[in-house]
Amino acid sequence: MQAHQRLSLLYQLSERMRGNRNTNKILNEGLDLILEAIADADRTAIMLRTGREGQLKLAAYRKSNNQDQDAQLQISRTLLGWVLSEKIALMTQNVLDDTRLKDSHSIRTTRYNAIICVPIIYKNKVIGVLYVDSANPVAQLTQDDVAFTAAIAHELALTIVNMQLQQTAIRNERMAAIGLTISNLAHNIKNLTMMNQNAVDLMKIHLDRIKDQKVEKCWKIIEKGLSRVNALSLEMLDYAREQDLSPTPMDINRAIEDNTASIIPQAEAKGIKLVFESQKDIGTTFKMVFPPMPDLKHSTLDK
Repeated sequence: MQAHQRLSLLYQLSERMRGNRNTNKILNEGLDLILEAIADADRTAIMLRTGREGQLKLAAYRKSNNQDQDAQLQISRTLLGWVLSEKIALMTQNVLDDTRLKDSHSIRTTRYNAIICVPIIYKNKVIGVLYVDSANPVAQLTQDDVAFTAAIAHELALTIVNMQLQQTAIRNERMAAIGLTISNLAHNIKNLTMMNQNAVDLMKIHLDRIKDQKVEKCWKIIEKGLSRVNALSLEMLDYAREQDLSPTPMDINRAIEDNTASIIPQAEAKGIKLVFESQKDIGTTFKMVFPPMPDLKHSTLDK
């Protein structure tokens, strides 16, 4: 293929990248152009570094029409390691005679004899590799093929990094919006708990004046309920904050007794008799187990 035709393909790839935000589609289009430009190429693939350790993972893979479409791609680790460490392209016309690959067992068993492997680099950092091979025994991959593959890798590097930056910016904006929502929610929750506490304080003052035992007995049940509302509200704030989850042991008997006392009037109104019998050797559990209990008990009574 003439140089001006390959240059035209590069322009096409650049134009497609501008209006495309799908990373997989862009990678596959780059590989399609390689198969179109390099007549002897049988397979081509892109591997990108992922995770903290930067392990290479297959991101895109294309085969020519004369290749077995079910065949699995296996790339020599020795070859990949050499390209990653040297940060330069590797081209070989005969993999069995290439001293750079003499320690690779997979190379000795492969039927692909000509290989091009180019690092995908951004600001001197290798973010992946672009791989091309050919099983044609008379195939002659040239330096022009290497230059074209490297040009594709350069275009892909810029696009990959730009899309990663865009995704990071979008993620940061979403996190900022979530943070603002949580901040507003925290403010409202604090107002709610303050109103509840004010109501409790006013009620206690009133009860001290009237000295009515029946009212005080009912009020204790209501007060426990309000205390739980405040506790659950504060727990909602805790969940919204980044924290070290350290479960706190608590007495199971006491927790069940407190939760049972608040629904005795409702149960008796439905003809249900609740009996609580404490157990001495029941042990302890963790405090985080009990927040769902109010929902559980009220759902049981509604059935």
